[in-house]
Amino acid sequence: MLVAAPVVVTAVIVGVSVLSAMRPGHLAKPAASEPAASRSRSPATPLPADGWYMVHPVYAASSGPVGRCLSILPDNGFVPTVAHDRCDPEDQLQRMHFESAGKGAYTIRAEDLDNKIKCAAVDSPADQARIHLRPCAKAERRQLFLLTVAGASSPAVYRLASATAAGSCVGIDAAAADENPQAIQTNCAHTGVQGYSLTPASAPETSAG
Repeated sequence: MLVAAPVVVTAVIVGVSVLSAMRPGHLAKPAASEPAASRSRSPATPLPADGWYMVHPVYAASSGPVGRCLSILPDNGFVPTVAHDRCDPEDQLQRMHFESAGKGAYTIRAEDLDNKIKCAAVDSPADQARIHLRPCAKAERRQLFLLTVAGASSPAVYRLASATAAGSCVGIDAAAADENPQAIQTNCAHTGVQGYSLTPASAPETSAG
Protein backbone atom coordinates (compact mmCIF):
# COMPACT_ATOMS: atom_id res chain seq x y z
CA MET A 1 0.00 0.00 0.00
CA LEU A 2 2.90 2.34 0.70
CA VAL A 3 4.19 1.83 -2.81
CA ALA A 4 0.90 2.99 -4.30
CA ALA A 5 0.69 6.10 -2.11
CA PRO A 6 2.70 8.41 -4.42
CA VAL A 7 0.45 7.46 -7.32
CA VAL A 8 -2.67 8.35 -5.33
CA VAL A 9 -1.19 11.66 -4.23
CA THR A 10 -0.24 12.51 -7.82
CA ALA A 11 -3.76 11.72 -9.05
CA VAL A 12 -5.28 13.97 -6.35
CA ILE A 13 -2.98 16.85 -7.30
CA VAL A 14 -3.85 16.50 -11.00
CA GLY A 15 -7.56 16.37 -10.21
CA VAL A 16 -7.37 19.52 -8.04
CA SER A 17 -5.50 21.36 -10.82
CA VAL A 18 -8.12 20.43 -13.43
CA LEU A 19 -11.00 21.51 -11.19
CA SER A 20 -9.22 24.77 -10.39
CA ALA A 21 -8.72 25.52 -14.08
CA MET A 22 -12.44 24.90 -14.71
CA ARG A 23 -13.61 27.51 -12.18
CA PRO A 24 -15.26 30.57 -13.79
CA GLY A 25 -12.33 32.78 -12.92
CA HIS A 26 -9.89 30.46 -14.67
CA LEU A 27 -11.68 29.66 -17.91
CA ALA A 28 -9.27 29.69 -20.81
CA LYS A 29 -9.82 32.62 -23.12
CA PRO A 30 -10.48 31.62 -26.73
CA ALA A 31 -8.05 32.94 -29.31
CA ALA A 32 -9.20 36.31 -30.47
CA SER A 33 -10.56 36.01 -33.98
CA GLU A 34 -10.40 38.90 -36.40
CA PRO A 35 -13.86 40.29 -37.18
CA ALA A 36 -14.96 39.32 -40.67
CA ALA A 37 -15.57 42.95 -41.57
CA SER A 38 -11.98 43.90 -40.73
CA ARG A 39 -10.33 41.12 -42.73
CA SER A 40 -8.29 42.36 -45.63
CA ARG A 41 -10.15 42.40 -48.90
CA SER A 42 -9.03 43.28 -52.39
CA PRO A 43 -10.36 46.76 -53.13
CA ALA A 44 -13.01 46.87 -55.83
CA THR A 45 -11.78 48.19 -59.17
CA PRO A 46 -13.19 51.71 -59.52
CA LEU A 47 -14.89 52.94 -62.64
CA PRO A 48 -12.83 55.47 -64.58
CA ALA A 49 -12.86 59.09 -63.50
CA ASP A 50 -14.09 61.71 -65.96
CA GLY A 51 -11.35 62.58 -68.39
CA TRP A 52 -9.61 61.93 -71.69
CA TYR A 53 -8.32 58.44 -72.49
CA MET A 54 -6.91 56.28 -75.22
CA VAL A 55 -9.10 53.15 -75.37
CA HIS A 56 -7.39 49.81 -76.02
CA PRO A 57 -9.47 46.77 -77.04
CA VAL A 58 -8.48 43.53 -75.30
CA TYR A 59 -9.21 40.84 -77.86
CA ALA A 60 -10.85 37.60 -76.78
CA ALA A 61 -8.47 35.49 -78.91
CA SER A 62 -4.91 35.37 -77.62
CA SER A 63 -3.76 35.65 -81.22
CA GLY A 64 -5.66 38.89 -81.75
CA PRO A 65 -3.89 42.02 -82.96
CA VAL A 66 -1.97 44.09 -80.45
CA GLY A 67 -1.33 47.80 -80.28
CA ARG A 68 -4.86 48.76 -81.35
CA CYS A 69 -6.98 51.65 -80.11
CA LEU A 70 -10.44 52.97 -80.71
CA SER A 71 -10.25 55.74 -83.26
CA ILE A 72 -12.53 57.99 -85.26
CA LEU A 73 -12.37 57.08 -88.94
CA PRO A 74 -14.66 57.89 -91.89
CA ASP A 75 -17.05 55.19 -93.06
CA ASN A 76 -18.05 54.71 -96.70
CA GLY A 77 -20.24 57.79 -96.47
CA PHE A 78 -17.46 59.80 -94.80
CA VAL A 79 -19.42 59.91 -91.56
CA PRO A 80 -17.08 59.86 -88.51
CA THR A 81 -17.28 56.35 -87.09
CA VAL A 82 -15.83 54.61 -84.04
CA ALA A 83 -13.39 51.99 -85.35
CA HIS A 84 -10.21 50.10 -84.45
CA ASP A 85 -6.87 51.42 -85.65
CA ARG A 86 -3.19 51.15 -84.79
CA CYS A 87 -2.42 53.16 -81.67
CA ASP A 88 -0.72 56.49 -82.25
CA PRO A 89 -0.28 58.69 -79.15
CA GLU A 90 -0.08 61.75 -81.43
CA ASP A 91 -3.40 61.00 -83.15
CA GLN A 92 -6.02 63.31 -81.65
CA LEU A 93 -8.78 61.19 -83.20
CA GLN A 94 -7.87 58.42 -80.75
CA ARG A 95 -8.60 60.47 -77.65
CA MET A 96 -11.95 59.78 -76.04
CA HIS A 97 -13.54 61.76 -73.22
CA PHE A 98 -15.54 59.73 -70.70
CA GLU A 99 -18.02 61.63 -68.56
CA SER A 100 -20.11 59.87 -65.93
CA ALA A 101 -23.87 60.18 -66.17
CA GLY A 102 -24.37 58.15 -62.98
CA LYS A 103 -25.01 54.46 -62.21
CA GLY A 104 -22.16 53.27 -64.41
CA ALA A 105 -23.40 55.14 -67.49
CA TYR A 106 -21.06 57.39 -69.46
CA THR A 107 -21.12 59.67 -72.45
CA ILE A 108 -18.13 59.35 -74.76
CA ARG A 109 -16.95 62.38 -76.71
CA ALA A 110 -14.29 62.58 -79.38
CA GLU A 111 -13.03 64.90 -82.09
CA ASP A 112 -14.58 64.37 -85.52
CA LEU A 113 -12.98 64.79 -88.93
CA ASP A 114 -13.79 68.52 -88.90
CA ASN A 115 -12.08 69.13 -85.55
CA LYS A 116 -15.37 69.37 -83.68
CA ILE A 117 -16.13 67.54 -80.45
CA LYS A 118 -19.16 65.27 -80.74
CA CYS A 119 -20.64 62.29 -78.91
CA ALA A 120 -20.47 58.61 -79.77
CA ALA A 121 -23.96 57.32 -80.51
CA VAL A 122 -25.33 53.91 -81.47
CA ASP A 123 -27.27 54.18 -84.72
CA SER A 124 -30.18 52.02 -83.51
CA PRO A 125 -31.10 49.33 -80.96
CA ALA A 126 -30.59 46.67 -83.66
CA ASP A 127 -27.85 44.06 -83.57
CA GLN A 128 -24.75 45.04 -85.59
CA ALA A 129 -25.64 48.74 -85.32
CA ARG A 130 -22.69 51.02 -85.99
CA ILE A 131 -21.43 53.72 -83.63
CA HIS A 132 -21.01 57.15 -85.21
CA LEU A 133 -20.23 60.60 -83.83
CA ARG A 134 -23.30 62.81 -83.54
CA PRO A 135 -23.94 66.24 -82.03
CA CYS A 136 -24.22 65.77 -78.28
CA ALA A 137 -27.79 65.74 -77.00
CA LYS A 138 -28.59 65.66 -73.30
CA ALA A 139 -30.58 62.61 -72.14
CA GLU A 140 -30.15 60.92 -75.55
CA ARG A 141 -30.12 57.24 -74.61
CA ARG A 142 -28.22 56.21 -77.73
CA GLN A 143 -25.33 58.33 -76.49
CA LEU A 144 -25.12 56.48 -73.17
CA PHE A 145 -22.71 53.59 -72.62
CA LEU A 146 -22.51 51.34 -69.56
CA LEU A 147 -19.15 50.41 -68.05
CA THR A 148 -18.62 47.39 -65.84
CA VAL A 149 -15.42 45.74 -64.65
CA ALA A 150 -14.73 42.69 -66.84
CA GLY A 151 -12.51 40.95 -64.27
CA ALA A 152 -9.57 41.33 -61.94
CA SER A 153 -6.60 42.45 -64.01
CA SER A 154 -4.00 45.17 -64.24
CA PRO A 155 -4.57 47.43 -66.00
CA ALA A 156 -8.30 47.24 -65.40
CA VAL A 157 -10.43 45.95 -68.25
CA TYR A 158 -13.96 47.26 -68.63
CA ARG A 159 -16.88 45.83 -70.55
CA LEU A 160 -18.47 48.55 -72.66
CA ALA A 161 -22.17 48.14 -73.36
CA SER A 162 -24.76 50.18 -75.17
CA ALA A 163 -27.64 51.47 -73.07
CA THR A 164 -30.08 50.96 -75.96
CA ALA A 165 -30.33 47.17 -75.98
CA ALA A 166 -30.14 44.76 -73.05
CA GLY A 167 -27.42 42.14 -73.37
CA SER A 168 -25.57 44.06 -76.07
CA CYS A 169 -21.93 45.09 -75.80
CA VAL A 170 -19.65 47.22 -77.91
CA GLY A 171 -17.52 44.91 -80.03
CA ILE A 172 -16.05 44.75 -83.50
CA ASP A 173 -17.39 43.82 -86.90
CA ALA A 174 -15.43 40.56 -87.12
CA ALA A 175 -17.09 39.68 -90.43
CA ALA A 176 -15.55 42.69 -92.15
CA ALA A 177 -12.32 41.91 -93.96
CA ASP A 178 -10.91 45.26 -92.98
CA GLU A 179 -7.72 46.28 -91.25
CA ASN A 180 -9.75 48.88 -89.36
CA PRO A 181 -12.98 47.12 -88.33
CA GLN A 182 -15.77 49.33 -87.10
CA ALA A 183 -17.15 49.17 -83.59
CA ILE A 184 -20.64 47.72 -83.42
CA GLN A 185 -23.36 46.91 -80.93
CA THR A 186 -23.76 43.15 -80.71
CA ASN A 187 -24.51 40.29 -78.33
CA CYS A 188 -21.98 40.29 -75.49
CA ALA A 189 -21.00 36.69 -76.30
CA HIS A 190 -19.99 37.65 -79.84
CA THR A 191 -18.12 40.92 -79.39
CA GLY A 192 -14.68 39.67 -80.41
CA VAL A 193 -13.19 41.53 -77.45
CA GLN A 194 -13.01 40.80 -73.74
CA GLY A 195 -13.25 44.48 -72.95
CA TYR A 196 -11.29 47.71 -73.08
CA SER A 197 -8.48 49.19 -71.03
CA LEU A 198 -8.09 52.95 -70.69
CA THR A 199 -4.89 54.99 -70.69
CA PRO A 200 -5.12 58.65 -69.57
CA ALA A 201 -4.44 61.08 -72.40
CA SER A 202 -4.33 64.82 -72.93
CA ALA A 203 -7.29 66.57 -74.47
CA PRO A 204 -7.15 67.21 -78.21
CA GLU A 205 -6.41 70.77 -79.24
CA THR A 206 -10.07 71.15 -80.13
CA SER A 207 -11.60 70.30 -76.76
CA ALA A 208 -14.81 72.28 -77.02
CA GLY A 209 -17.50 72.57 -79.60
